[in-house]
Amino acid sequence: MALTFFAASIQPAAAEKVLKLGHMMPLVSVEQSCALKFKELVETRSNGRLKIEIYPAGQLGRDKDILEALQFGTLDLGVITTSPQTNFAKEIGVLDVPYLFRDWDHVGKLMHADFYDSLLSSTEKAMFYNFCLLPRGFRNVTNNTRPIVEPSDLNGLKIRVIESPVFVDTFKALGASPQAMSWGEVFTALQQGAIDGQENAMITIYDEHVYEVQKYVSNTRHIFAFASLCGSKMLFDGYPKEDQDLIRQAAKDTAESMMGVVRADVKKVEDKLVAKGMLVNDVNADAFRSVIKPVQEKIAKDYSEDFFNKIKALAE
Repeated sequence: MALTFFAASIQPAAAEKVLKLGHMMPLVSVEQSCALKFKELVETRSNGRLKIEIYPAGQLGRDKDILEALQFGTLDLGVITTSPQTNFAKEIGVLDVPYLFRDWDHVGKLMHADFYDSLLSSTEKAMFYNFCLLPRGFRNVTNNTRPIVEPSDLNGLKIRVIESPVFVDTFKALGASPQAMSWGEVFTALQQGAIDGQENAMITIYDEHVYEVQKYVSNTRHIFAFASLCGSKMLFDGYPKEDQDLIRQAAKDTAESMMGVVRADVKKVEDKLVAKGMLVNDVNADAFRSVIKPVQEKIAKDYSEDFFNKIKALAE
């Protein structure tokens, strides 16, 4: 018995495992804050056995590159905007339906809805997991020509949008000339006047220094921006169940923690943009909703009318 006890007492500790996490946003960003919170939770709860190495600012490529690395099992984790995921799993595109979310409380209800996990799991067929949604705030339009108050104020303006049919169709319906391009090209295009404006979450507008090349920011609040904490299905399925459960829970707790932080930061960021010289204005929201309704219904049918109706019902 003494020998058995002695042998057990000198068994080597479980080997340390390093998981690599990539995202394309700068060191000061919602995505980086989420990555750091997730790293803290995973490393603390595993007693240091699981380590998270973060590669920010596009070190491992843009969203599309990171998604493909997850699919092929050459990267463990990523914090990725949900819009590009639509090209791999169309159901997740329902989150981009314009004017679907009324306010932050509506978003919070989605993250506690009984169908939330089903929506997240829609990406599994594309060989990556969505462990949680990370709210980034409502997207708004910036430009150098005029304040946007009515949809007609967008007529003829060249507005950069995400490379997604949803965003292109939305801004065509609003009368703009949408220019789909990757984010890496946008600052220079704005600087040179190749485009008139762009649309993004307030925090991104500030973090990416859009105020240096744009004058007006209008609270169109046309689409709510999400990122998500993703994992490679190929790699994750090979982890011990204990580690799988730990990672999933840490991701959900990260999302809960960041929800309040980001929501509080949005107003502060708007004040910072004003301090940087941007002119902020509200819009005629009812007019925007009225114009966009036919497009909203079409997009919902193209992606997932079921999830669309369920999310919409949460506001009632």
